[in-house]
Amino acid sequence: MCKEIKHGVPQGSVFGAPFVLLYINDLPSNIQDATLVPFADDINILIIDNSFDAVQVWLNRIIKQFENWFSNNSLYH
Repeated sequence: MCKEIKHGVPQGSVFGAPFVLLYINDLPSNIQDATLVPFADDINILIIDNSFDAVQVWLNRIIKQFENWFSNNSLYH
């Protein structure tokens, strides 16, 4: 079945990865409490601490920052 694409990029398009990189270009500067390592259309979040509980608190704070970024970019409601 074919449908009209009103926005976005078709899956498998050669433009997909570059558009994702352009769209998320400001994401690392909006996440203050972790190191983000973007690669192609993926991102790794690096957090290091000696305490599991501290990492859990830290991760919850980072997730909130991601939620704010998603909301500000109309990706989360």
